Amino acid sequence: MDIRIAAIAFALGLPLSASAQQARSAQEQQARPEEIVITGERSVLRTQMMETEKRAYEVFNKFNDEKRFNISCSMHQPTGTHFSRQVCEPDFVNEAAAAHARDFLGDWQASTNPVTGMIDTSINHTSQVTHLPMEAVIGSQLPDYHRKIKQIAEQHPEFLEEVIRYSKIREQYEKATTTMGK
Repeated sequence: MDIRIAAIAFALGLPLSASAQQARSAQEQQARPEEIVITGERSVLRTQMMETEKRAYEVFNKFNDEKRFNISCSMHQPTGTHFSRQVCEPDFVNEAAAAHARDFLGDWQASTNPVTGMIDTSINHTSQVTHLPMEAVIGSQLPDYHRKIKQIAEQHPEFLEEVIRYSKIREQYEKATTTMGK
């Protein structure tokens, strides 16, 4: 399509002719990379599994009275892959990871020469506080977290129903995944 015709038509507020629109559409299709969409039982089950997992945790959060145990889900794309996956974690895990990152950054800033940006080996590091490993912080809260999940499952059948629904869909998904490789 001639860009001058398009510019004049735009400036005058005239609609582009059908042939000009078709030419533009053909050019856009050539510029776009080929896209392959895979649909099937496995992808439908994966979507259902993620939705059911989120729903189960929403029910859990509704009855949970300890904020640190609230569970949130987000999509995560691991390095080196184009496939996203859903990650659902309680707040205490996310807070431990954030604290670990803050501690690391603070330690790095304390040991770095502000002028050169390099690690300064002449700085006395004996005054720095030793931080608990993230895994230790998380591990110390896991028994209480597991007790809370069990308590809510026993007291609120709607949570248990969602967990069972999720388990069934996950089983179907795993079965579809293993038969696909055969």
